[in-house]
Amino acid sequence: MQYLKINSADRLNPTTTTPALFTINANQPITGLRLKDIYLPATAFNVASTNNTIYFTDTAPRIAVITPGYYTNATLFTAISAAMTVASGVSTYTAQIISLTQNLLVSSTGTFQFTFSQTTNSMAEILGFSAVDTGVSTAQSGFSPLNLSTTLCYNIDINHSIGTITTTTTSTSFVIPALQASVPSEFYFQVPLQMPQGIEFQATKTLVIGIYDDQHRILNLTSNWYMTCEATYN
Repeated sequence: MQYLKINSADRLNPTTTTPALFTINANQPITGLRLKDIYLPATAFNVASTNNTIYFTDTAPRIAVITPGYYTNATLFTAISAAMTVASGVSTYTAQIISLTQNLLVSSTGTFQFTFSQTTNSMAEILGFSAVDTGVSTAQSGFSPLNLSTTLCYNIDINHSIGTITTTTTSTSFVIPALQASVPSEFYFQVPLQMPQGIEFQATKTLVIGIYDDQHRILNLTSNWYMTCEATYN
């Protein structure tokens, strides 16, 4: 057993792959890994291409798309107001927070409804809405508080080796809780001794590594990261 540092900066084809999905080669065949710790800069967007679409209808069906990035409440309100107003072309939209409930409130100069029964890359979860269409009104409020921290954990997949499964049978190699709450920040996690996480696989020098959120969507990472593992060699 030896310690092995796996750094996304050492990946093959760094110009054509990302820190979130890459291949890396070890110096000798490996048959198992046990995670010890991980360092991950908090560069994952809370609004990505997989959850940035607002579906609504005023005088016609509309689609407003928010530019992926890391948003605060204030910057998100500005982006929502602008995107929905531009997508509509007939009404002006204003997004704000309801201070008592922390729910989103979107007001319009005309009547409209959210049509989140359309779910492709939907922003409904972040905005506090369910995957259903709302009624028609000049103002719509979320069913639950605005949530810009929808990622509950990071799932690290290595060669599709199963270390953890969920009740919905989704499998991954290592599960890391998403503890950071602000940006800019750096995230460091050390695996508790009483909760070891390990995987075994056929001897190989090639590791294919991906980092996904809790809904198994690839993260939008813009910085390199590393993890330290106990490695078993062939």
